Amino acid sequence: MKKGTLKRFLVSAMAVAVLFAAAPSASSIAANAKSIAVKSVAANTEYSEMLPGGTSIEYKYTVPSNGYFYITMTPKYCTYNGETSTDTNWWIPYTLKSDNNYKQYESGSAVFYDGTYRSKNYCFSKGTVISFTTDSTSSSENNWYYSLEFHQEKPSNYEVESNADKKKATKVKKVNKNYSGVCNESDVDYWMFKAPSSGKYVIKAVDTDDSYSSFIASAFLGYKQISSANCGGNWGYKKVASLKLRKGQKVYIKISDSYSNPNYKLIVKKK
Repeated sequence: MKKGTLKRFLVSAMAVAVLFAAAPSASSIAANAKSIAVKSVAANTEYSEMLPGGTSIEYKYTVPSNGYFYITMTPKYCTYNGETSTDTNWWIPYTLKSDNNYKQYESGSAVFYDGTYRSKNYCFSKGTVISFTTDSTSSSENNWYYSLEFHQEKPSNYEVESNADKKKATKVKKVNKNYSGVCNESDVDYWMFKAPSSGKYVIKAVDTDDSYSSFIASAFLGYKQISSANCGGNWGYKKVASLKLRKGQKVYIKISDSYSNPNYKLIVKKK
């Protein structure tokens, strides 16, 4: 072999050797991969859970019915090398998202000294899959213990998802009766009222939260918006519309532009 050719061969061989030395082996990748357990959970059942240090648990909840749900998680205690720790300054990070639209709705930490974490209320179509993930970045010597529950509520006169357009609007069947719902952020809720008799009607809406949540309630005759009202926590009932309707005439009420998942009520009254 010529001298120049030998030199190029040795340089190439060394480069290949460096490449293979730098590349992680399949076993090392597996050893460093974070362990994620997946569990299916049922409504209104309390689970006692243990999260090993350096792992994650993803809870899968399939919305079983109409109504709304919320999640509670209570940090109980932690251990280090099998011994119960007296430390009170610890927390469990979490995220909440929908597998159907890939949107994350909440993330934060359940802090031991704060007691029970409670999520916001959420209303999704029956069959929607929700992922709630707890996460630990601590060493494997730590174990974190907590209780977890998905609370499913089904109040009467509640919105039925998906009611994001007029064709699927939830019906307001009676006057002088409160109807309720929760408007998830980026969601739209439509309601439809069909006048049982001719006359004057007033539509009102209220944000029932004691918080900085808000939404806009709008009234439509066909495709024409006739009026709207801004509603917020602690603001009381707001008049959305005052109008004359013929017997059988329909008016649509749109709840939109929500902030911080407001819970709301609306009512149609006849003057």
